[in-house]
Amino acid sequence: MMAVFNNFVLCFTIVFMDLNLVYQMKINKGLDAETHHEPKKWHSLKDSQFLWSLCNKTAVPVVVTSLHIEPDPIQFGHNISFSGQIDVSEDVGTTTTLEAHLKVMMKLGTQWFDVCVYKPEYCNINDVCDWMKRVVSDKCPPHLEPLCQCPFKKGNYTIPTLTKMVPNPPITVSGRFDITMTLKESQKEIGCLNVQLCLGQC
Repeated sequence: MMAVFNNFVLCFTIVFMDLNLVYQMKINKGLDAETHHEPKKWHSLKDSQFLWSLCNKTAVPVVVTSLHIEPDPIQFGHNISFSGQIDVSEDVGTTTTLEAHLKVMMKLGTQWFDVCVYKPEYCNINDVCDWMKRVVSDKCPPHLEPLCQCPFKKGNYTIPTLTKMVPNPPITVSGRFDITMTLKESQKEIGCLNVQLCLGQC
């Protein structure tokens, strides 16, 4: 679970750093614009640009109970650190049907654009357990092994502070991002998290 969240927290910095993507989004304004939806309950620190909310509409077994990201706003060429708590009320990832999907909305001017339309390969993992075996398992610190492999057993998991570098691309796009991560197993939603954050200046 930690590895999936880690991948998606950083994904938004990857999907739009492609110069061709930035060009496409600038010339296609209005093509993929959507009405921005504000989740009902936000969690944040005072005067923070970073907000998060659960977005599941029914009870789910995977629930984020705390989340912290810094710096705020996030800056190119600097580290990003995050930590949190996840409660899992039943075993997850016991089948090959565990999947994760990301929706990244980026604000350009007054309009919101769906970044994943341009880079869908970064936004969908159709078999999380297989992905973790191939990409994550050999890079996981020993003390985090329960969070880096399937199945995820029922319990309360603390994500210690993890730090990654945000690359400094040739062209940067500052602004506000709205990121929704959805977990499903056997085509049933088992968790949903919505995050709003600022990259550069907002």
